[in-house]
Amino acid sequence: MSNVVLAEGDEYLERMKKAKRGPAVLKTRLVNLKSGNPNSLIFAFEGDDDKTVYYQWINKICPELNQNYEPFPCGGKDQVLGLKDVIDRDLNGIGENIYFFVDRDFDDLKSHEPSTNIFMTCQYSIENYLVTTEVVEEILKNEFQCHGQKECRRLVSQLFSSLLEQFLNLTKEVNFSLYLARRLQIKLKNDLPTRISGLAKVTLDEVKAIDKQAEEIVVLERRATEEEVARLRPEFESLDPATRYRGKFSLLFFSNWLVALERDRNIEQPKYFPPLQKNEPKAKVNLLTLANLSSKSHPPPGLHDFVQRIPLPGIT
Repeated sequence: MSNVVLAEGDEYLERMKKAKRGPAVLKTRLVNLKSGNPNSLIFAFEGDDDKTVYYQWINKICPELNQNYEPFPCGGKDQVLGLKDVIDRDLNGIGENIYFFVDRDFDDLKSHEPSTNIFMTCQYSIENYLVTTEVVEEILKNEFQCHGQKECRRLVSQLFSSLLEQFLNLTKEVNFSLYLARRLQIKLKNDLPTRISGLAKVTLDEVKAIDKQAEEIVVLERRATEEEVARLRPEFESLDPATRYRGKFSLLFFSNWLVALERDRNIEQPKYFPPLQKNEPKAKVNLLTLANLSSKSHPPPGLHDFVQRIPLPGIT
């Protein structure tokens, strides 16, 4: 009996949480925001991380636009799309000057049609664009003091590429479980890992599996049938792991590997770097915030054209 009550209580709390960030609540927040900023552009993002990353990307494309929009984090992809539905049905023009930004994930726009006021990443999420050899190269040049050391940077970048491939291979079935969940609309019974220890063991030059199966890491409310797995497996196999697997997992790998790389860079006899010279600054991974990483990355293809089509307030 107690288990039943607990389950019902969990469902009730979940419904309450969703109600607090549902489309009607978001619309009320939006109306309040627009009442104080009637002519401002409003960019609806999934969350605060998206707000931070898109600021850096938009700044590269159109700096003046960054001074003319109000960010509006919605608390998730479903919330962004739900808000767009509500606005599209509104007859009072509330949708004017509002633009929406979402991750592609494994479910694209779900049942929504593409629109001129919604941008979707072509990779899984914003995090995928941050975990690249180009970003590693910039980190090595600057935060790791490897300017003028092209061969060193080349070898470390190769190491990164090899380890990322190992990590993606180890987490392939975890991503497939997520793919099944999204494509079959099966709910998860647990929270996804937010620490690398829930996915893999990452060291300076090796990635090892943990003692957990994919179905223990991604727990589905029901198992996919053999027919469903057979139908969806080929679709999943066609995806490019680096760009189409869950980006938050890759960023967990990247963040932890950079900590190990920092240790190697700063010791007296490093494995992958020449020793630091006297008074030469040490590498500092704590400087690598999300904003810093995104400033080193390339904006998603298509974002340039999307941003350039947005008219600045007062300019026609």
